Amino acid sequence: MAAIVCFLQTLRKFFTRKQKRTNFFGSPFLSLWLKKIPFSLPRQYHFVNLSLTWTEALAYCRQTYTDIVTIQDSEELTRLMDTLLSAKHSSDTWIGLYSVIDWWWSDGFIGAGANYSNWEIFFNEPNFIGASQFCVSIGSTGLWWDDYCDINYSVLCYNGNHV
Repeated sequence: MAAIVCFLQTLRKFFTRKQKRTNFFGSPFLSLWLKKIPFSLPRQYHFVNLSLTWTEALAYCRQTYTDIVTIQDSEELTRLMDTLLSAKHSSDTWIGLYSVIDWWWSDGFIGAGANYSNWEIFFNEPNFIGASQFCVSIGSTGLWWDDYCDINYSVLCYNGNHV
């Protein structure tokens, strides 16, 4: 897989240089097609059934994988929920969202979808109870809760890149 990605990246560089070139095999569409290929490996999700605070979960995910999961859209949320279901897990789990005045993803994700949220609105989440709930967990329904960072939950980690 890595060799294919490297080959496609080389082709993409060849066809997207600003100098005038003849398209590969004479196809005017190949260079456009190559620009549309995502050159990052898809993310893999890992459910970690350890009882960790949010800070411990962050350190564990960064040491063992890439980071705690970020969720950029409902499709990604569905994939994460499938990961939890396949692990037969049905309680709260840490995700990589935290607050220091504004909400931020632990891996610095700011791209398209960075503002996606799925708060539990029935309980007015995020509600910052006691002005000390700065970390986010995901419940078995896929809804998000702001929570105390020193509570112990399992964690969802990922490795790979945003796709």
